Amino acid sequence: MRNAGTGPRTLICLGVLLLYAVAALPASLIPYEWLNSLVRPFSGSGDMNAFSPATYADIQTRCRFLTIALLVVWVAAFLGRRKLATWTELAFAGTRPAALRERTLPEPLVQRGFVACAVAVVALTVLGAGLRIMWLDQPMRHDESTTFMLYARMPFVAIPLRYSDPNNQILHTLLVKLAVSLFGDSPSALRLPALIAGIALVPLAAGFARALQGNGAMVITAALVATSSPLIEFSNNARGYTLLCCCTVVLFWAGLQATRTNSRAAWVTFILAGAIGAYTHPGMATPAVAGALWTALLLLRRDRGWRADGLLPLAVSLVAMGVLVAMLYLPILVVNGWHALTDNSGVHATATISASLERLGPYASGVLSVWLRDDPSWAWMVVAAAIVAAMALASDAVAIRLLVVAAIGSLVWHVLFVHDLSWFRFWLPYLALLLVVTAVGLDAVLARIPWQPRLVPAAPSILLAVLVGGWTAESVIQRRTVLSSGETLLYPEAATVGRAISTARRGDYLEVPSIVMDEILYYSYRNGVRWSPVGRLGSRFLLRCIAAPNDDASQPQALYVVFTSDEPHGSAQDAVANLPGSGISATGVQPVYASDTTTVDRVSLSR
Repeated sequence: MRNAGTGPRTLICLGVLLLYAVAALPASLIPYEWLNSLVRPFSGSGDMNAFSPATYADIQTRCRFLTIALLVVWVAAFLGRRKLATWTELAFAGTRPAALRERTLPEPLVQRGFVACAVAVVALTVLGAGLRIMWLDQPMRHDESTTFMLYARMPFVAIPLRYSDPNNQILHTLLVKLAVSLFGDSPSALRLPALIAGIALVPLAAGFARALQGNGAMVITAALVATSSPLIEFSNNARGYTLLCCCTVVLFWAGLQATRTNSRAAWVTFILAGAIGAYTHPGMATPAVAGALWTALLLLRRDRGWRADGLLPLAVSLVAMGVLVAMLYLPILVVNGWHALTDNSGVHATATISASLERLGPYASGVLSVWLRDDPSWAWMVVAAAIVAAMALASDAVAIRLLVVAAIGSLVWHVLFVHDLSWFRFWLPYLALLLVVTAVGLDAVLARIPWQPRLVPAAPSILLAVLVGGWTAESVIQRRTVLSSGETLLYPEAATVGRAISTARRGDYLEVPSIVMDEILYYSYRNGVRWSPVGRLGSRFLLRCIAAPNDDASQPQALYVVFTSDEPHGSAQDAVANLPGSGISATGVQPVYASDTTTVDRVSLSR
């Protein structure tokens, strides 16, 4: 302990903290004109004052206040570095090795038959990869188009600074930017990070199930996760939800291992999984609460006397996780303010506990119907029975019971503190955990079969995994709900309409419904046409072409996109009144595209 506080880890932490403090002050001196020119091309709001001088003055004030606050924290941390290091060492000292070792899995379960189970998991992972890759090039949806148009097109350095909408799932957006830089801006390239995380989730969830129950649960979990329709869908959606699922599974797995061994590697993994998940989506807070609560219950059970001092490693880990998350989000908070995270289109400050409780029953039913959408109607009964079996028959049934308690506890926490139940996709990490517990329960039942093969004890579970995986994969392919799901808004004609408006010339105008604007503009962007917002017209946007392969417009024209059922907006000629300037009139209307749902007209203009 003599050199505590002067080690390389302490110096690195102090150095990073000082770097943050020093960088905040010069950041407040960057010229407003330069920053405004950087942000404006990526503004989708149509508000020309989206980054006003008053907004920048607030940012400057926050930067200077942050500099002072961080310097005070740095001085306090530097002076108290030895005590902090000593407390951390004591938390992970492992002074009671016998008490810190939770019983492990029975030796035969770990050794015999593992190779066969591992081969089965690899095969099921390949199956899951195939199901995800086969739909990788499907039409772009609204949310993933918004992610690209507003955020992933920005320079790398700007992505961690702009949080005008929860579509910027920062770490995932950075990965999308990397994929686009390497492989272009096709739908497949944009979805590459989500695809890789979706495939990785199969072995990760399988490994967690093995840690809970054994080889048989590992194989069944791989089958369930590989062929889960919602997990396949979001592996084909350029959003960060599959990465969030991976972080959640790793967090729970690391928490389990940490309670069994008190390994520093397990605790560090626990910290990093929570921080990486939070940097992907602030909604990681709810799964992190579940994981922390479960780990705390396991630690208290481990000490057999429910002694609170056993929670010290967890407390230190949670503090470290919180500090790391705060450091990652500091640039966002300084530039955008706290409200950017607490009151946006994904989290509504006006949501109330009573309103959430009133809709909790139908909402939960809706979530389950999405999770089991490609399964037969009786599948939920099998899942419920498997969860009960896991809590009663699993190798570590108490851990499963505590996991269920922790999940329910995190739901209570979410309702009390977040209030807003959010979109169905918010709960995808819990689907991964549900499939793990279901697999544990099924394997626990199969393990009670009187006759068990000697060479491969998990043979019944392998057989069940193959049957379930094949059956569910066929159902997913036949039903095609992965393609028809409207969870992130699907507009099948986006590519066609995007090509239709790509005939625009620089200087032309475009009026388009806001609900489908980003996916249409994405396909127009891919055809080399760039648009800049002029203003918002209720539920529609007015934009002007700023770059196009065609010649500049000697006489500007207006392209008018409208849903055929969208009668309140009148005709294309009526839209001319929305154009900036005076004395503009329509001299003719030419249909460019028409379908049962959408029309695109080109209006010739004259002054």
